[in-house]
Amino acid sequence: MTHLKRKKQNKCPYCGADTKIVHSSEIYNGKDFGFSLICSNYPKCDAYSSCHNKTKVPKGSVANKKLRELRSLAHLKFDKIWKSKILTRNDAYYFLSKLINKNLEECHIGQSTEKECIKLLKKLEERNWKEELKKN
Repeated sequence: MTHLKRKKQNKCPYCGADTKIVHSSEIYNGKDFGFSLICSNYPKCDAYSSCHNKTKVPKGSVANKKLRELRSLAHLKFDKIWKSKILTRNDAYYFLSKLINKNLEECHIGQSTEKECIKLLKKLEERNWKEELKKN
């Protein structure tokens, strides 16, 4: 699965302010990590998403600290599935799409809600998730 081209998110879901692309040094205390999509009320509103390396394409929708942490943990655990070759990357994303009821084209942890991340984390912690994968 290749990274999808995503539309730029124009409004912050937390405060309704416009979003903008900035150099990541504005968020990371002067450190250069490329670009980020941030709420224009940052830092008062702590919603942002980093962009793909050397691009201005956000990795996901802007998210507050709690959602960013959930997405990071979900990615860490989810990526183990395809990196350990339990499934191919494409098959792992197919499983994810079924789990969170999204089309494969729209399925990305960076676009996931808190509820979807929690559901994915719970499913990955279950002992029988490998059996469920075989059914799909």
